[in-house]
Amino acid sequence: MIESLSGLINTSIPAGVHLRTLACDSDYMDMCAIHNQAARVDNPLFLPLTPGTLAERFPLADVESCRNVFILETHSEMIGWGSCAVFQQRRDMLVGYHELYLQTAWQNRGIELPVTRILEQRVSELRASHPSP
Repeated sequence: MIESLSGLINTSIPAGVHLRTLACDSDYMDMCAIHNQAARVDNPLFLPLTPGTLAERFPLADVESCRNVFILETHSEMIGWGSCAVFQQRRDMLVGYHELYLQTAWQNRGIELPVTRILEQRVSELRASHPSP
């Protein structure tokens, strides 16, 4: 459970769906499959992700990075994932973003909005903790 978001998580996510952070190498394979399925539907010019790409982007050794990757699962099966981050665009501009990918079978089942709100909350926390320029 994610400590700072536990109240929001407990009240928002539909019953039977659990949220956790990125924890092991096997997560990368499932994340790729979900991303590539979603990207193929949404964008005919998509570039497929590979487990290596995700491992570089979200290394398990980087605890802070893993805290910003959220795995959605039900009955130990990954049904989606999301991530968020902030970065310094310019000296005076801090940019936050988030992304969410769900298996096609789980889309439009009431998961997108609550998880997007959780990701937005996490982006706000990251922005607040980021040093001012």
